[in-house]
Amino acid sequence: MNILSNWRKNGRVTLYLGDCMDLLRTLSADSVDLVVTSPPYCIGKSYENERQSSDFLKNLEGVFPEIVRVVRPGGSICWQVGYHVTNSSVLPLDYLVFQQAAKFSNLQLRTRII
Repeated sequence: MNILSNWRKNGRVTLYLGDCMDLLRTLSADSVDLVVTSPPYCIGKSYENERQSSDFLKNLEGVFPEIVRVVRPGGSICWQVGYHVTNSSVLPLDYLVFQQAAKFSNLQLRTRII
């Protein structure tokens, strides 16, 4: 299978390395069958600038509507997340993702993998 680094309408698979918002803005509405994402968790990893769960939520609120816009009816969004720990208190980040998804009447939660 040919895996492309730049999206092309006739390509079967594209693996994009970069800021997802840059890519999402170039895609037409209802043009994607599947989005698989594992966003930064804002938990202090060396590659992260943000450190708070509020940073995760702010990023989520920006990217989620764009993902919903590009996924075709019947398509799927697979969102792999972990949890954020503050002062020994755990916040499951999928809870924040679910709250964001609930804002879109055309989305249906099908399953949760733990």
